[in-house]
Amino acid sequence: MSSSEADFIPYSEREEWKDVTPVLQDDGVNAPCQIAYTEEFKDVMNYFRAIVSRNEISERALQLTEDAIDQNPANYTAWYYRRVVLFGLNKDLTEEVAYMNEMTEKNEKNYQMWYHRQAILEKYRNPEGELDIISRMISQDSKNYHAWAHRQWVVKEFNLWEGELDYVNELLKLDLRNNSAWNHRFYVLRHTKDITSEQVRREEIEYAFSYIHRAPNNESPWNYAKGFANLKPEIDSIYELLEQKSKELLQRTSINPHAHYILLECYARSKDPQILSEAIAVCDSLVQYDSIRARYWQYRKSQLEQKKNRLLSA
Repeated sequence: MSSSEADFIPYSEREEWKDVTPVLQDDGVNAPCQIAYTEEFKDVMNYFRAIVSRNEISERALQLTEDAIDQNPANYTAWYYRRVVLFGLNKDLTEEVAYMNEMTEKNEKNYQMWYHRQAILEKYRNPEGELDIISRMISQDSKNYHAWAHRQWVVKEFNLWEGELDYVNELLKLDLRNNSAWNHRFYVLRHTKDITSEQVRREEIEYAFSYIHRAPNNESPWNYAKGFANLKPEIDSIYELLEQKSKELLQRTSINPHAHYILLECYARSKDPQILSEAIAVCDSLVQYDSIRARYWQYRKSQLEQKKNRLLSA
């Protein structure tokens, strides 16, 4: 087990480390900022630098990396050298998985720890229980970028797509504003279905609007629906569906910047001057309803007016 300040025995006092000369930290002459390290930290790192300098691969070196990580879980070199020792000793990585699980619970947003998980799994090739661990991390913080990125790597690396859409559905039932869940749904579909097909696009736009009607001002499903419409190749019928859905929403609530923006995107594609006039009118509405981006909507209006004039003069 890792040492604690209460029962820590300095490496300098351990008989089994008498053969190692510690490498002291060198901050240079007249260092402008002296960090107040604890005596335990200095002792551990002095011996850690020593084993790295001699490239020692041993059980005691492995234990020392654990103490170094315990002192500073963000120490990239300690994590890296731990892998060097693990692989050099050809260790059974089952124990390392248990260690990683413990460290993940304590350091859920630690870049180095998450990278270590991936590196170990690449070698271990056994993802059993991995999604459960990630789900637990996400349940504690649904916006944990590290957990989501690791989940996407795991499902792709080990072909664990089955059940992922159900998982997303459960998360969105709990919080329909979960941007990460919407992103993950798109990621899963991109790897499991032909998202450029008209059928899939229609299904997903309908899915998005089932949540839009529950929370019309929630930007996530609007962006999700728009993303499927903007895929190449563009399909006219998909934009027509978006237009229809947005108009239906505006019948319930006349002011919704997201719906107006979708209408703008639908109309702006046209080469019909009359439809472009409708797009210009939508820009006027957006200037009023989305005042923070008023100058942008004015710019879009000017672009559309130029397009309309070119068509009329042709």
